Amino acid sequence: MNPTPLPTVRALTPSDAAAYVALRRAMLLDTPRAFAADPETDRGSDEAGVRTSLAGPGYAIVGAFEGEALIGAAGIIRQSGRKLMHRAYIWGVWVRPDRRGRGIGEQLVRRTIETARGWSDLRVLCLSANAEQPAAIRLYERVGFKAWGVEPAMLIVDGVEYGEVHMQLRVRSG
Repeated sequence: MNPTPLPTVRALTPSDAAAYVALRRAMLLDTPRAFAADPETDRGSDEAGVRTSLAGPGYAIVGAFEGEALIGAAGIIRQSGRKLMHRAYIWGVWVRPDRRGRGIGEQLVRRTIETARGWSDLRVLCLSANAEQPAAIRLYERVGFKAWGVEPAMLIVDGVEYGEVHMQLRVRSG
């Protein structure tokens, strides 16, 4: 029996925008409590906007591909403004449910960390995870993130309040 090959993990380019928009819709529908966005008003569901963002600085989406199929993604965006540009946020980490449990999410997060380390003067990476998603929190801890607080009632989905665990990783000292 042949083991399932690992996917190719790479930064998305503007030509990947349509594939990302389709994946983004799937992620928002699959796991609504993991994302502040909703399918009806999500910025990441605008193909032209995604294409423009992918072409600009301080923004990247890393994707996991099996052949031509995009099966997972993680985004990173750098803060703007002179006093905040030492920080970036990882967002939108998700892998198709039928591909989970193979380390793909960790590959995606590690690649976003590598991307961040390539940005000059960046010192801190931040992210947050739904407090009721322990597997995601363990993944982030495994790659070096430390929790610094829980924000109660960060999201309300179908009338249910969800807390958000805020985490940080220092990628470069000051």
